[in-house]
Amino acid sequence: MKINERIRNLREDAEPRITQAEIAEAIGIDRKTYNRYEQGKTEIRIETVIEIAKYFKVSVDYIVGLTDDKTPSKQSFETKKLIRAFNEHPEHQKSIKKLLDIT
Repeated sequence: MKINERIRNLREDAEPRITQAEIAEAIGIDRKTYNRYEQGKTEIRIETVIEIAKYFKVSVDYIVGLTDDKTPSKQSFETKKLIRAFNEHPEHQKSIKKLLDIT
């Protein structure tokens, strides 16, 4: 499913149903621009995708089609930073695993 279809479905499936004008105002864009996003006539900037995801409380991954799970990630920024640091420093992974008792 394409991004435009996902955002249209999110809006149409919302309870109560939301108009294009309501979401456009909520995320700070013109209704005509939002309409073009839903029609697939205009490419959506990542910043707008993030705002739409926040508005509907879904993950960006869901909107862009990387997953069918709408649930936003529960990982905090700090957790993501720790995971990135762990992955970027393989020389320390054995010690960290031992410290955390992970085999």
